[in-house]
Amino acid sequence: MDYQETLEYLFAQLPMFQRIGAAAYNKDLANTIALCDALGRPQDRLQFVHVAGTNGKGSVCHGLASVFMESGFRTGLFTSPHLVDFRERIQVNGQCVDREFVVDFVARHQAVIEAIKPSFFELSFGLALSYFQHMNTQMVVLETGMGGRLDSTNIVVPVCAAITNVGYDHMQYLGHTLKEIAGEKAGIAKSGIPLVLGHSKEEVQQVVARHAAQAGAQYVYAPQCFTARNNPWIWLEGQGLGMEIHHPLKADYQLDNTVTAAAIWQQLPPDWRKGPAHLKSGLERMQQNFPLRGRWQVVGTAPRVVLDVGHNADGLSAISRQLACESYDNLHIIIGLSADKEPSACAMLPKDGLYHLCRAKLPRAMELPVLENIIGQHGLRIQAKHLHVQDAYLHALAQAGTNDLILCMGSVFVVGELLEFLGQG
Repeated sequence: MDYQETLEYLFAQLPMFQRIGAAAYNKDLANTIALCDALGRPQDRLQFVHVAGTNGKGSVCHGLASVFMESGFRTGLFTSPHLVDFRERIQVNGQCVDREFVVDFVARHQAVIEAIKPSFFELSFGLALSYFQHMNTQMVVLETGMGGRLDSTNIVVPVCAAITNVGYDHMQYLGHTLKEIAGEKAGIAKSGIPLVLGHSKEEVQQVVARHAAQAGAQYVYAPQCFTARNNPWIWLEGQGLGMEIHHPLKADYQLDNTVTAAAIWQQLPPDWRKGPAHLKSGLERMQQNFPLRGRWQVVGTAPRVVLDVGHNADGLSAISRQLACESYDNLHIIIGLSADKEPSACAMLPKDGLYHLCRAKLPRAMELPVLENIIGQHGLRIQAKHLHVQDAYLHALAQAGTNDLILCMGSVFVVGELLEFLGQG
């Protein structure tokens, strides 16, 4: 099999949560443990920083990976889901996993894969660990998938763990209250390992602190260590530090992510924490070292075109706050949602938008009549409906004036399809 045939085999053989939802969700770590045992337990020969959370995981993980790289370490990064190409999930020093490694890995372990029948995420994680070991990676920044306690990534023992924040998302799997969701996220706490929590509500702080104490982990609340403000660049202050960071991602919600990343850095063992200059250069050079797309990403001007993967209540709220800082004549919103998205989250959608509805090309995508009903219930103005993301984009582009803003949002998959259409895959 070549690379494309290998991916098609995996898509056909393995349940993938991003495509089909609940049928791909495993409520224990048995498959992951069995797979990694068959691979020779590569997790035992690697070092990790482990990051969970509802929003901000991607920004924090990419930023930290860049900091480690700037500090001179060969750095691995595992994230999910991918926007365009599966290989985005697994990177070393900013380079995606080789196609040849993916093909060879699947060929060599096909019997194990078909015997264990892992989910797509479980297999991706095992492949990533093998690749990081193969590449002699010194530090791996590891993003959880959906939760924490039962997430495949929770078989590792990191040098530091973190929870960026806790909000309402995936409630059918993680719980219907913030306390329940926080408890699942806090399941990554390990004895003797610092557990950093980013900006969160008081009830979340209490749950995470309690879980940390029960696990014997050192609890650290990031906003008590550092503060950040726009000045007009990010001014980071705390723990005897004060520095201006020319952060490449301009959205205001990166302030909290910067504070969380700095607190994680401050909690690293001395061998992994180089001087503050590496923290500064790592965050500033993130887009050169480990580029992050789909976070208030500007891909066009006159009209301005922005992509953002925010899709849950907190993510949509952050987008609305960012829009309040922007200047435009008209706002065109290209939106598609996943079928299991909580409709109440749409209360956070911008009220002044002209909505171009669309559907991503995957089974889990919300059907257009359902999306139309949800958007209509929130009193939002529907401009048009389209079967495909690129059609919604072209229609919005044709209608928009040079001073308008076109925002593509609502789903990682909608953003990914537009990136691919724009030739930025």
